[in-house]
Amino acid sequence: MRATVRTAFWILGALSAASLTMVAVACGTDNGTTPLPTANDASVGRDTGASSSGGSSSGGSSSGGSDAGDPDCGRAPTLRAGDAAGAGPFCLGVAQPDGGTRSQNCGTDQACCGYTTDPDGGTVPDSGFPPSTCQSGRTCDFTGPNAAPPGLVGIPFECTSTSHCPAANVCCLKLKPGKNFGPQADPPQCSALLKQSNVFGTYCRATQCNAGETKLCFSDSECPAAAPKCVPFSMSGRDVGYCK
Repeated sequence: MRATVRTAFWILGALSAASLTMVAVACGTDNGTTPLPTANDASVGRDTGASSSGGSSSGGSSSGGSDAGDPDCGRAPTLRAGDAAGAGPFCLGVAQPDGGTRSQNCGTDQACCGYTTDPDGGTVPDSGFPPSTCQSGRTCDFTGPNAAPPGLVGIPFECTSTSHCPAANVCCLKLKPGKNFGPQADPPQCSALLKQSNVFGTYCRATQCNAGETKLCFSDSECPAAAPKCVPFSMSGRDVGYCK
């Protein structure tokens, strides 16, 4: 009797050990074929750069359009000339009849009249920037209802293309006093996405820009031999270019 009991226990023990082995094997695989990483696997806890959708972990889509490690450069600025430039300068936040605002191109011979912080230390009011206006004659009247609130000053954008200026004029960028022109890539890897802050308006000048201003370009043909490439950048939300 005792021999029979020992034999039964021996058989049960062997079956239990076999079951545990099968469970361990099943838990260490993905659907029974591909080994899963273990605590001793060097790949555990490491970001390999690939997402489950097949795109990159840095913002690439599932179509695999960018390599792992590429920055998210967003929308690259574009040079706009001819019909693409619109009848007048591109203007951000223009007041609309319904009381709202909308970014749009102003009309022919109009200026976009907007606002920026006062160079003497102004700040944006809690209410934000007032709506921009499109005003005729390529001039801006910042009196009366268009007066700049405390902390802001009004600035004109007479052009966001040379086509917005009279014939033989150039479109020139003016910066706030003490600021130097130098668009920077943001992030640095995005060489095509250049941004410029401290803008103090754009002006149509006869033949050449004033001292301290930068001539804007909108095609390579507007650039000199010493700087033959017209490079697009974003100027306060407006796409323009400079010769490099």
